[in-house]
Amino acid sequence: MKNIRTYKIILASAAIALLMTACFKDTEILFEGTQVEFEDAVLKTPQAGEIFPIISLTRASGSPTYQMNLIGRQLTQGENITFSLDTVPKRLLNATTIEAQEGVHFTLTGAGVTFPENASTTNLGAFSIVPTFPAQSGKTALFIIKLDGNEKIAPAENYRRLGFRINLN
Repeated sequence: MKNIRTYKIILASAAIALLMTACFKDTEILFEGTQVEFEDAVLKTPQAGEIFPIISLTRASGSPTYQMNLIGRQLTQGENITFSLDTVPKRLLNATTIEAQEGVHFTLTGAGVTFPENASTTNLGAFSIVPTFPAQSGKTALFIIKLDGNEKIAPAENYRRLGFRINLN
């Protein structure tokens, strides 16, 4: 008698579960936009309390390049992607970390890069380290580059910034 009752409960539960799934609307969400992001912002661990990583540099770093990724369909013609300096949060500055000054610690090498057609990645050389900056033992200088995109391609909000910490020794 107990077995029959248990089977009836299991059968009723299965029937209710089957009927309940028929009530859900089957929706498919597709991303159809186009965005750009920094590869290092995706792969590297963000600075504590921030949404971007901070990459360490020295006066000998020269003009490093950083990979940008295209999210979405590849472009049928090249698009100019702009970038700019972002404000350094005051919470990251202290007695040993100062805000880097453009022209003293680094120089921007333009305001954009052309993302090529039929490509998923390209490299951005946004700045050059000025090797003759004044030495300050035990200090670092911090600046942030952010992707601005253009009217057709937006930056991926969580992966649009890279911070750079220059060792001032």
